[in-house]
Amino acid sequence: MHLPIDKSISALSKQSSPFIKLFTHGSLNIELYAPHLVDDQKPHTRDEVYIIVSGSGRFRNGDQIVDFGPKDFLFACEVNISFLILQMTFVPG
Repeated sequence: MHLPIDKSISALSKQSSPFIKLFTHGSLNIELYAPHLVDDQKPHTRDEVYIIVSGSGRFRNGDQIVDFGPKDFLFACEVNISFLILQMTFVPG
């Protein structure tokens, strides 16, 4: 599977929602998520990873708070569902 980021961003721009599902295989879902100023996600019941394409913010996962930016990888374990993206900016492709 090959998902060019430019084509994925273009597909997302045609949606009214801040995310688009790009690929599913078994229990794996690949989505592109582009919140506008605020992360409105609710706690999830599964492990999640985020690869930051553009923008920056602060990410809280339990007691840990980290700044993030482009090319960063974030992991939120389903056991610790209190993760929260505290602040985010998104710069479209």
